[in-house]
Amino acid sequence: MERRWGWCAVGLASAAACTVTALWLGRWNLVLGPYMSIVLLLAALLAAGIGIALALKSGLLRNIVLVGTVVAAVLLGGCLWTLAALFERGGLVEQRVPAADGRHELLVVEGAGFVAIDPESDVYVRAGKGWRAQEALVWDGKEDGSVPKTVRFTGRNTIEIVADDGCLYRSTFDRSTLKVRPVHRVKDEYGC
Repeated sequence: MERRWGWCAVGLASAAACTVTALWLGRWNLVLGPYMSIVLLLAALLAAGIGIALALKSGLLRNIVLVGTVVAAVLLGGCLWTLAALFERGGLVEQRVPAADGRHELLVVEGAGFVAIDPESDVYVRAGKGWRAQEALVWDGKEDGSVPKTVRFTGRNTIEIVADDGCLYRSTFDRSTLKVRPVHRVKDEYGC
């Protein structure tokens, strides 16, 4: 009996570790972060379900819990993966502006709207390559609105954007997490 509950404890501890890791990943603005988090959360669900199933005495109940866990993981995973793909940055990179140190770059992306009839332009700050690539939104344009005319780094962690209507936008970012302050949402701002 003690051994069965040990499996349950291992399953729940594994689930907790996967969940904490998924939450920690969200802090780093990783491009693949949403997908890594989905995999970790599904692993947490499966670990908890298997751990609980192994602790049960009845074979029928154990099978019901196992099948239910797998079905829930498949359904939840499919829904989360679809949502992550829907909200992934789209559009074509029109301009890349590297920082002086070469660690960061600014991307001007055209056509990044979710369901946009008229294209919009967005600006992202990016660091790293491959699975460690990070990306964070700096300037969120609006459909058929102003577009960035000049985009540049003005210091180690400062960004300046001049729109085609003459408005000037400045932001700072954390060099390790890429957290941007403020994120300029042009669709919510009137004037400069």
